[in-house]
Amino acid sequence: MKDSKKAITLSTLVLSIVVSSVFLIKQIYEFRTSNAKVYSLVTSIEELSFHSNILIEDISYYKNQTNILTVAKEKLNMRIPTKSEKILILSEKKT
Repeated sequence: MKDSKKAITLSTLVLSIVVSSVFLIKQIYEFRTSNAKVYSLVTSIEELSFHSNILIEDISYYKNQTNILTVAKEKLNMRIPTKSEKILILSEKKT
């Protein structure tokens, strides 16, 4: 009787250790996968921040009036209209 109780107790302990080990391995796996996802997201955030800063610099460059004039003249081949090409538009006030 005592031997069977010892065997049942021992098998219960071994089973609980195995189950506990399986859950521990599952938690470690989930922890590592979540850490990999976090690292990937942090890398993506840094990359997006870098691209955002580049775009902000480009926008500030093109907002500058002298740069707008340079781009219009050199890249778009625009020019200032001559006197004969200018048209004066007057608007009447509505009362």
